[in-house]
Amino acid sequence: SGAIDRAQAIDLDQVPLRVLTVIDLLHEKLRAASDPARRRSKRIQDLADAVSLVEADPELRNVLSEREIAQLDGLPQ
Repeated sequence: SGAIDRAQAIDLDQVPLRVLTVIDLLHEKLRAASDPARRRSKRIQDLADAVSLVEADPELRNVLSEREIAQLDGLPQ
């Protein structure tokens, strides 16, 4: 997968880990939030996580598709 190829390598207590980039994490959170097979509470949390990422870095909106932006903009203010 592209997200796995772009994952950043970090060391945590001398254990190598691969971590998704913020952009890939945002896309995955929005994908998971729209997955009807996931429990509703999980979808709500995924959407809240995505909103938090964009609130922390508003420039992330620039990498979102129109569908993803509509997903975020459809939330109550």
